Amino acid sequence: MALTAWQTILELIAVFCLSALAGYLFTRAKGYRHQLSPVLGAKVRIRGRRQIYHCRLEAVQPTRWTFSPPVARDSYYPMARGEEIIAETSVGSGRLLFRTSLICADRFRGRVWVEPPKKTFYVEAKAAREMDLRIARNLALK
Repeated sequence: MALTAWQTILELIAVFCLSALAGYLFTRAKGYRHQLSPVLGAKVRIRGRRQIYHCRLEAVQPTRWTFSPPVARDSYYPMARGEEIIAETSVGSGRLLFRTSLICADRFRGRVWVEPPKKTFYVEAKAAREMDLRIARNLALK
Protein backbone atom coordinates (compact mmCIF):
# COMPACT_ATOMS: atom_id res chain seq x y z
CA MET A 1 0.00 0.00 0.00
CA ALA A 2 2.82 2.41 0.82
CA LEU A 3 4.46 1.73 -2.52
CA THR A 4 1.43 2.92 -4.47
CA ALA A 5 1.22 6.12 -2.41
CA TRP A 6 4.84 6.92 -3.29
CA GLN A 7 4.16 6.15 -6.94
CA THR A 8 1.21 8.54 -6.92
CA ILE A 9 3.31 11.30 -5.36
CA LEU A 10 6.09 10.76 -7.92
CA GLU A 11 3.58 10.85 -10.76
CA LEU A 12 2.18 14.15 -9.49
CA ILE A 13 5.69 15.62 -9.23
CA ALA A 14 6.51 14.43 -12.76
CA VAL A 15 3.30 15.97 -14.17
CA PHE A 16 4.04 19.25 -12.37
CA CYS A 17 7.61 19.38 -13.71
CA LEU A 18 6.51 18.62 -17.27
CA SER A 19 3.78 21.28 -17.20
CA ALA A 20 6.20 23.86 -15.76
CA LEU A 21 8.74 23.04 -18.50
CA ALA A 22 6.08 23.29 -21.21
CA GLY A 23 4.92 26.68 -19.88
CA TYR A 24 8.49 27.98 -19.78
CA LEU A 25 9.20 26.87 -23.36
CA PHE A 26 5.92 28.38 -24.58
CA THR A 27 6.61 31.79 -23.03
CA ARG A 28 10.19 31.84 -24.34
CA ALA A 29 9.03 31.07 -27.87
CA LYS A 30 6.23 33.63 -27.67
CA GLY A 31 8.60 36.35 -26.42
CA TYR A 32 10.90 36.02 -29.43
CA ARG A 33 8.08 36.21 -31.96
CA HIS A 34 6.55 39.41 -30.57
CA GLN A 35 9.65 41.57 -30.26
CA LEU A 36 8.70 45.22 -30.79
CA SER A 37 10.59 47.43 -33.23
CA PRO A 38 10.22 51.12 -34.09
CA VAL A 39 8.62 52.25 -37.35
CA LEU A 40 10.63 53.96 -40.07
CA GLY A 41 10.84 57.70 -39.56
CA ALA A 42 10.28 57.41 -35.82
CA LYS A 43 11.99 59.97 -33.60
CA VAL A 44 14.77 58.26 -31.68
CA ARG A 45 16.80 59.50 -28.76
CA ILE A 46 20.35 58.10 -28.74
CA ARG A 47 22.24 58.19 -25.47
CA GLY A 48 25.99 58.04 -25.81
CA ARG A 49 28.52 58.25 -23.01
CA ARG A 50 28.30 62.01 -22.62
CA GLN A 51 25.28 63.41 -24.45
CA ILE A 52 21.84 62.68 -25.82
CA TYR A 53 21.15 63.05 -29.55
CA HIS A 54 17.75 63.29 -31.24
CA CYS A 55 17.43 61.74 -34.70
CA ARG A 56 15.15 59.59 -36.88
CA LEU A 57 15.26 55.94 -37.90
CA GLU A 58 15.85 55.86 -41.66
CA ALA A 59 16.36 52.20 -42.59
CA VAL A 60 16.10 48.77 -41.00
CA GLN A 61 18.15 45.98 -42.52
CA PRO A 62 18.96 42.53 -41.10
CA THR A 63 22.59 43.49 -40.46
CA ARG A 64 22.27 47.16 -39.49
CA TRP A 65 19.94 50.03 -38.68
CA THR A 66 20.50 53.52 -40.12
CA PHE A 67 19.85 56.74 -38.18
CA SER A 68 19.64 60.26 -39.62
CA PRO A 69 22.00 63.07 -38.65
CA PRO A 70 21.29 64.52 -35.21
CA VAL A 71 18.71 67.26 -35.02
CA ALA A 72 20.00 70.65 -33.74
CA ARG A 73 23.65 69.76 -34.40
CA ASP A 74 26.09 70.09 -37.27
CA SER A 75 25.58 66.53 -38.61
CA TYR A 76 28.24 65.01 -36.39
CA TYR A 77 28.15 62.29 -33.74
CA PRO A 78 31.26 62.36 -31.55
CA MET A 79 31.10 58.63 -30.89
CA ALA A 80 33.70 55.94 -31.55
CA ARG A 81 33.16 52.75 -33.52
CA GLY A 82 32.01 49.93 -31.28
CA GLU A 83 30.76 52.30 -28.58
CA GLU A 84 27.70 51.01 -26.76
CA ILE A 85 24.64 53.25 -27.00
CA ILE A 86 21.12 53.15 -25.63
CA ALA A 87 18.32 54.26 -27.94
CA GLU A 88 14.71 54.95 -27.10
CA THR A 89 11.60 55.81 -29.08
CA SER A 90 7.90 56.28 -28.38
CA VAL A 91 5.60 53.33 -29.01
CA GLY A 92 1.93 53.48 -28.10
CA SER A 93 1.56 54.64 -24.50
CA GLY A 94 5.15 54.01 -23.49
CA ARG A 95 8.72 53.82 -24.69
CA LEU A 96 10.79 51.23 -26.44
CA LEU A 97 14.38 50.92 -25.20
CA PHE A 98 17.20 48.96 -26.75
CA ARG A 99 20.95 48.66 -26.26
CA THR A 100 23.21 48.36 -29.29
CA SER A 101 26.67 49.29 -30.52
CA LEU A 102 27.83 51.68 -33.22
CA ILE A 103 29.06 50.06 -36.46
CA CYS A 104 30.24 53.25 -38.16
CA ALA A 105 29.40 56.92 -38.63
CA ASP A 106 29.58 58.89 -41.87
CA ARG A 107 31.19 62.22 -41.03
CA PHE A 108 30.07 63.92 -44.28
CA ARG A 109 26.39 62.94 -44.47
CA GLY A 110 26.00 62.55 -40.70
CA ARG A 111 24.42 59.12 -40.89
CA VAL A 112 25.03 56.47 -38.25
CA TRP A 113 24.81 52.69 -38.60
CA VAL A 114 24.23 50.52 -35.57
CA GLU A 115 23.84 46.80 -35.01
CA PRO A 116 20.23 45.60 -34.77
CA PRO A 117 19.33 45.10 -31.11
CA LYS A 118 19.08 41.59 -29.75
CA LYS A 119 16.38 42.59 -27.24
CA THR A 120 13.99 45.48 -26.93
CA PHE A 121 12.33 46.56 -23.69
CA TYR A 122 8.94 48.24 -23.36
CA VAL A 123 8.58 50.77 -20.54
CA GLU A 124 5.19 52.16 -19.44
CA ALA A 125 4.65 55.94 -19.64
CA LYS A 126 4.77 56.57 -15.88
CA ALA A 127 7.99 54.63 -15.45
CA ALA A 128 9.46 56.45 -18.47
CA ARG A 129 8.86 59.88 -16.85
CA GLU A 130 10.60 58.76 -13.66
CA MET A 131 13.48 57.41 -15.73
CA ASP A 132 13.82 60.78 -17.53
CA LEU A 133 14.09 62.58 -14.19
CA ARG A 134 16.85 60.22 -13.02
CA ILE A 135 18.78 60.70 -16.29
CA ALA A 136 18.47 64.50 -16.06
CA ARG A 137 19.82 64.41 -12.50
CA ASN A 138 22.74 62.21 -13.55
CA LEU A 139 23.65 64.48 -16.48
CA ALA A 140 23.47 67.56 -14.24
CA LEU A 141 25.90 65.99 -11.78
CA LYS A 142 28.55 65.28 -14.45
